[in-house]
Amino acid sequence: MFFWDPTFILIIPALALAIYAQVRVKNTYSKYSQIHNNRHMTGHQAAIELLHMNGISDVEVEETTGTLSDHYDPRVKKVRLSHANYQGTSLSALAVAAHEVGHVVQHAKNYFPLHVRHMFLPITNFGSWIAFPLFIIGFFFNTPFLMDLGILLYGAVVVFEDRIVGQAHDTAITERDPSLHAEIIHKKEVVPHPDIVKQNQDRLQMARATS
Repeated sequence: MFFWDPTFILIIPALALAIYAQVRVKNTYSKYSQIHNNRHMTGHQAAIELLHMNGISDVEVEETTGTLSDHYDPRVKKVRLSHANYQGTSLSALAVAAHEVGHVVQHAKNYFPLHVRHMFLPITNFGSWIAFPLFIIGFFFNTPFLMDLGILLYGAVVVFEDRIVGQAHDTAITERDPSLHAEIIHKKEVVPHPDIVKQNQDRLQMARATS
């Protein structure tokens, strides 16, 4: 039997935000994955050039499976780019590659919020993974305690991602764009397509909402 719980007021906006961010990221990424950069440089080549430009020689760039599964793993010092971004020459591929190299630079500079994030990543991953099952079980078995616990865990993860991960991502986005400095993307390619910056902001929003 359906019932209403005041905690629904908390969970519904979070779900809506997560869905909106995911759709927005995919649409923007798909749009600019059809536009190739003037130098016909792949995401892999862009990442290598940016690493060299920043004097970093101990980080590898490799291809990984999945879509928008790109990430930097500081434990093994590897930038992993999905197939479309590793092999592709689109503006989206270059934007993603530059974004991940930005985290490499942060790691090289011992950026504190990034270290804290990776320290607590296993805990936050578990919290985000178990939160929704607890909520669903509590909903169907009419157990408000489990629902509240699920929401509490999810809220804690969101706050952590917003304060720690968000700060790390915001720094990577707002600092001087290394891709422009390295002339990987010509200024003519940036001005007509402001959504490339929006793509990074949406990736941050999705990370905050779904991590």
